[in-house]
Amino acid sequence: MIASAFVDVTVVPMDEERLLEGQTVVVQEGKIASVGPTEQSNLPEEVQRIDGGGRYLMPGLVDMHVHYNEPSFAALFIAHGITTVRNMWGSPIHLRARDLIARGEGFGPNIYTCGPLMDGDPPWWPGSAVIETAEEAERSVAEQKEQGYDFLKVYSNLKREAYDAIVSAAGKYDIRFVGHVPERVGLAHALASGQASIEHLHGYLTAIMRDGAPEMSGTLTDRTIGWTEHADQDTLGSGSNPRRERLELRHADREPKNGGSTADVRAGV
Repeated sequence: MIASAFVDVTVVPMDEERLLEGQTVVVQEGKIASVGPTEQSNLPEEVQRIDGGGRYLMPGLVDMHVHYNEPSFAALFIAHGITTVRNMWGSPIHLRARDLIARGEGFGPNIYTCGPLMDGDPPWWPGSAVIETAEEAERSVAEQKEQGYDFLKVYSNLKREAYDAIVSAAGKYDIRFVGHVPERVGLAHALASGQASIEHLHGYLTAIMRDGAPEMSGTLTDRTIGWTEHADQDTLGSGSNPRRERLELRHADREPKNGGSTADVRAGV
């Protein structure tokens, strides 16, 4: 593979707040081989030279929560400097795209993807893997691991027993699990179980509620205001509650799926 050299660029290293001006960056086999002053660089003739012309060069960005639903997203990600994405609802098409890009046969960011959502009965979204028993958890985790998904995504309607079975199977098959914090699981148990990431801060608002607080209901805005008013201030630390005006969340109306409320749809997937 022919090496590429970005000549005369200002590098933004992102290890601290600084700029490296007048640099040449050599990339060999997809990895940075060298970074140094352009005036001191001695490039072989066969290197593909890219004239930076004083432009900026920075590490590619990673978007840690995307729904890669359209092939056209590939160009949009790259155009905005995103060279790696973490796809949060996957299917075989994402596995094929991931592998094509990894082999240099496709265009787009590097893809890490989960498989179908792992949810309880009824699931929030059609196409989810419904997990109610330990046997179903074992089978679904084994299938997603064998198919080549990078991690699992647990979802909001899982019962605690099903969640624990997924955790056990994930350990057995050596695959990470991430996702929402199911209401019947709770934040503390999810953290203790080793959930690798918690999307949208699910579970945190419930976890900071003081004892005896009423159950929150209504729209996402109503529930967020309620959570703030009934939060345990010892948990939050010193300082006043945010103003109500800052909690007004404006979203376009969307139809819920499979019995989910509009508020939960607005909260994201």
